[in-house]
Amino acid sequence: MKNLKALFYWTFLLLFVSPLLAQENDGGQISGNLETNANFFVRDSLIGAANTPQYDRQLYGADAWFNLSYSNWGFDFGLRFDLFNNSNLLNPTGSYTDEGIGRWYIHKTIQKLNISVGYLYDQVGSGIIFRAFEERPLLIDNALYGARLSYDILPDWKIKVFTGRQKQQFDVYGSVIKGLSVDGYLSGGEGANWAIAPGFGAVNRTLDDASMNSLVATINTYSAEDAFVPKYNAYAFSAFNTLTAGNFTWYVEGAYKSRDNLNDPFGEFNVGDTAILVGDRLFLASGSVFYSSVSYANKGLGITLEGKRTENFDFRTRPQEQLNRGLVNFLPPMARVNTYRLNARYNAATQTLGEQAFQADIRYNYKRK
Repeated sequence: MKNLKALFYWTFLLLFVSPLLAQENDGGQISGNLETNANFFVRDSLIGAANTPQYDRQLYGADAWFNLSYSNWGFDFGLRFDLFNNSNLLNPTGSYTDEGIGRWYIHKTIQKLNISVGYLYDQVGSGIIFRAFEERPLLIDNALYGARLSYDILPDWKIKVFTGRQKQQFDVYGSVIKGLSVDGYLSGGEGANWAIAPGFGAVNRTLDDASMNSLVATINTYSAEDAFVPKYNAYAFSAFNTLTAGNFTWYVEGAYKSRDNLNDPFGEFNVGDTAILVGDRLFLASGSVFYSSVSYANKGLGITLEGKRTENFDFRTRPQEQLNRGLVNFLPPMARVNTYRLNARYNAATQTLGEQAFQADIRYNYKRK
């Protein structure tokens, strides 16, 4: 921890002092931004604005993110300070207070090789087997704390490998995540109106001992009929492709996940001869996802058709996590993705254990007289 704090202090010093030193050769660039939210809470039980820490006693809450980035000597450095005071982002009915370094990273490109370390955001395909991303209005920050190497094997083909652990507020989960992907691009040549962008990915998650011990302790309370031997490792694979032809775009992706420890919040336990208990139930199963979308756009008209089939594809840092926490992947929702926080919270939820869904979106811009 002391070494980590020293790294933060030296990074801060580098970001602020280096621009002064770089004035002689005009080689450095620094930029930054600040995002902050302040909320005042007035209790009103008639409209349900009550019975939370903020409305009952705290009366005020704030969230802030301060980003700094600096580029010089062929390196890109980044640092972000996060602050949460009486925040209701993590839990709408609770209160969260903490502050610290929320992210840092270092990027370096050496000819065809790109090296990145720190808190990294990335994804494989559409994110079905892996997505490290941030969604601030919902306080989702699933950055991968680790290292990534990317190499351009051909002008339009790239291979990428990564390893690390997922961010958990100002800490990390114990499980290790590692993977690779290959992405390419092929076109019909000069004058052709079509192109494809194929790809392949593989991800492995290895449970830490503490999570496994907790898992075993829970399974030991099950009956012989419901008990199983949990697995440390889960493997996920996906193949994907984007076909563009004229005004049409077709994306398709298929994914498979090996047998993994899963949790069913509405699982059924056999208690005695006739009684059934409903609640969180761990089980072992493999999973799969098939997702496809077709889009058409021309002269103010846009049409998108989507379809998805999901079976036992809940992929997390550990099966004990629920809701938005500890998600290794991202399953595209069959609902309109909203920008604002209130609408985003009440979308139709993606069903990770079983779902067959379709969606159509049609937009038309008419000419105004």
